[in-house]
Amino acid sequence: MRRLTRTAVFTAMALALSVVESAVPLGIIVPVPGLKLGFANIVTLFVLFTDGFPTAFAVTLLRGVLGAFFASTGFMSMAYSLAGGLLSLFVMALMKPGQKRVFSLYGISAAGAAVHNAAQIGVAFLMLSDSAVLLYLPLLLIVSLFTGGVTAAAAQLVLARFRKPDLERFLR
Repeated sequence: MRRLTRTAVFTAMALALSVVESAVPLGIIVPVPGLKLGFANIVTLFVLFTDGFPTAFAVTLLRGVLGAFFASTGFMSMAYSLAGGLLSLFVMALMKPGQKRVFSLYGISAAGAAVHNAAQIGVAFLMLSDSAVLLYLPLLLIVSLFTGGVTAAAAQLVLARFRKPDLERFLR
């Protein structure tokens, strides 16, 4: 019951951050269509490092489905969200070290952001059957370094509040 409750709370937090993020007009600052900072990925990173992959998978899946449902954006939005979210989660989980630190939290987050963008471009390419969308990928990959860094910095602040021996090496 505790795990179910934590998953529900984390999902609600990720959904709330997605709503807040949608209200932030980044297009005014950076003229990149569809650009988001990835606030909900703060929750994904936190859950991956504190509760593990199964819970992070559930939160990501529920966030994608419920986010599309609540925003009334339909199948297309859900396809983009799930493809990006789940693929980036798998990559971040693979990069998350066991006993040895190979990648920093910033590296893991930036890779997750890059894979998220690549997956969404892949979905756009499949749905639109137009190779022109692939031209947008290099710009998104460059931007993902910044957005992944912002997400990692925020996740690090949150993780720092939870002192666990296995988290200590990521917070130095």
